[in-house]
Amino acid sequence: MTGGEQIRDLMAVQDVAQAILCSTGNQSDKMPKVLIRNIGSGRTQTILEFAESWWVTFKAKGILLIGALPYRDGEVMRYVPEV
Repeated sequence: MTGGEQIRDLMAVQDVAQAILCSTGNQSDKMPKVLIRNIGSGRTQTILEFAESWWVTFKAKGILLIGALPYRDGEVMRYVPEV
């Protein structure tokens, strides 16, 4: 992986789906009108923190190869929604 310093707001897909469903309200239309500006958890973390957390959760074997890959040209180092 890269050095993992990129900052993101990552959340479970189930939580994203729930936010979308909640945004439709109690509309009975066949095609509910949905206006979504941003969905996020409001919690930021680095990619490295995310990787390390799940590495422990899954009891993964081996080690993370932190810094083994270079950042991409034009890598966005902070990409989080305003929620």
